[in-house]
Amino acid sequence: MGTKIPRDWTNDPEELRVNDWNAGGDFEEVVDTNVLGKVRPIMCSGRNSDDFLYMFEAGGTFYVWDQIEDTIWRICQPNTETKIIEVIGERGLKGLGLDALAEVEEEED
Repeated sequence: MGTKIPRDWTNDPEELRVNDWNAGGDFEEVVDTNVLGKVRPIMCSGRNSDDFLYMFEAGGTFYVWDQIEDTIWRICQPNTETKIIEVIGERGLKGLGLDALAEVEEEED
């Protein structure tokens, strides 16, 4: 992908915690709770940001997960990875058409 990652976002595998998206990883509940299928993490808010946001793709659909609010939004518009990243870079999440999907339920021990 040749699209420039927006300021305050990163696609660094360590910060994106790519292994936590796999089965048995820390983010498995997010995927299982929403029955999204196989997830491909794309980018996340950078460590200098006050946000804990992750953008990912599953089944050809793009999503943003707000880890603090435990909410996932489906990105309705635009609908291509390149355009979504461009819009986030230009206008932030406010430039996207978002549809709240669900709050993530944490399992209690």
